[in-house]
Amino acid sequence: MTVITLTTPAGRLDAAQRRQLAETLTDAVLLPEVGRLDPRARSGFQVHFVERPADALAVGGRLLSDHDPAPDIAWLDVAVMAGHWPPALRRELIDRLLAALAAACGLDRPAPGWWVNLRVVDEGSWGSRGRVLSMLDLLDSGGFSAERAAQIRAALQPAGEAAPDQPAPAGDGLRRPYGRPERYHLQHVHLFASDLDASIAFYSRWFDGQVVWDGDYGGARNVFMKIGIGAIHFYEQAPRAQGRNAVHHLGLQVAGLHELHARMRAAGLHLPKPVREHAGGGYFMVAAPDDVLLEVFEPGPARDPAVRRYYGLDAA
Repeated sequence: MTVITLTTPAGRLDAAQRRQLAETLTDAVLLPEVGRLDPRARSGFQVHFVERPADALAVGGRLLSDHDPAPDIAWLDVAVMAGHWPPALRRELIDRLLAALAAACGLDRPAPGWWVNLRVVDEGSWGSRGRVLSMLDLLDSGGFSAERAAQIRAALQPAGEAAPDQPAPAGDGLRRPYGRPERYHLQHVHLFASDLDASIAFYSRWFDGQVVWDGDYGGARNVFMKIGIGAIHFYEQAPRAQGRNAVHHLGLQVAGLHELHARMRAAGLHLPKPVREHAGGGYFMVAAPDDVLLEVFEPGPARDPAVRRYYGLDAA
């Protein structure tokens, strides 16, 4: 899904040149974007030709109509979907675009006044087929080379997330939540609460929990609480057995670990051990109501870059 917009002074290109450029500009982007010249992929490309009169363009602070002779100018704006776009691949794409324009204009080399603006549209910001679309939705169309598809998956999928064994085909009509391309999300943990109001007060006070729903479900009071990007649900029922069963702890990622530890200690919470330092960050353990063990942690700046991206701290 790529849009190429070529803006030129009126009369600079004739119909034959535009016809040639419709194909050569498409292929100039198609090859680096999908990894091969596959005619099936061309349907996802649009080329828009825009002409402006000389008195609607300016160079060097003067209208083009006031120049004599007028400089040869053109503006190529290229919008591509987020994927794997390292600097070398961007250079290749720009070089190919300028070479295609030069060939259509019968020139040996691009004119100095031809400029290219390459824009990579962020994930979640491209809409088509009635919904938000991701490059990941298109990888199984058959148009991408295996190497290019692997590069894009590695760039777009969160660290540690494997590609689905049986992805839904593009245009499957599924309503994906959160404006994200993934079909599956670990959305919440559900806890028993012997004193539901005490549990709400604890998570609200210490972790800014926000109750988004409080009502009856399945014959018992249920509360849905958001904490940052995650969620906890509560049953108003006492735990059916002591101990944590298969759940060891809940992880609460925070900003300001030591400050929170100090406030909890001052409030009288039982904190048998200090913050355990690690890679410039650290963690501590604390028991929540009903003896739910919490790991309260803040990833440090010295952690592996892939781990920091996983925790949402560094851009990919």
